[in-house]
Amino acid sequence: MSSRSDASGVSAWSWLGDFLATQRVSISFLIFSLLVLHDLGAGKRVRDPCNVGDPWAVFGLVLVSLGLALRSWAAGVLHKGHELATTGPYQLCRHPLYLGSMLLMSGFCLLVADAANGLVVAALLCIVYLPTIRREETKLAARHGESWRAFARTSPAILPCRWPRRLASAWSWRQWLRNREYNAVAASLAALLGLHVWANN
Repeated sequence: MSSRSDASGVSAWSWLGDFLATQRVSISFLIFSLLVLHDLGAGKRVRDPCNVGDPWAVFGLVLVSLGLALRSWAAGVLHKGHELATTGPYQLCRHPLYLGSMLLMSGFCLLVADAANGLVVAALLCIVYLPTIRREETKLAARHGESWRAFARTSPAILPCRWPRRLASAWSWRQWLRNREYNAVAASLAALLGLHVWANN
């Protein structure tokens, strides 16, 4: 009886993990939308990303820009399901797409300027993104074996701790489009425009 209940518990956790991993973008969009609606309803003010006289707004915009640049760089290199990406941004860390997303979220948190929003985003990263990274690493290790282990020994998971000797990579517009990175760019530009309008109303 206990083994059956243990198995169902493991199955439930596995299902939840799969759901959070596959729906992470939709979950992130929903949470950010709810935060914006809450802040609008509360009449909160935001920083104008176009206000170069506000150092916090400039820093937030820089983080957003760095996040988009890193994600676009990685998306033009990554061939999902075909080969292990180890060049270019993957020399900085094993998950440059996630690092780019974290920079994006941090930048928007600075622009919205609400500590409670920052806590919600931090919880989102801990509950959804960090477990997703662990799950992906388990799958990559099973698929690529020693190639993955050798790569993991030389490249940190998220935070770059050294500057690699080589960052050259074969970047491709076609691959960037295939990985649909234009969605992140379009959504971020729309959000920046929305913050600019919000800040000046």
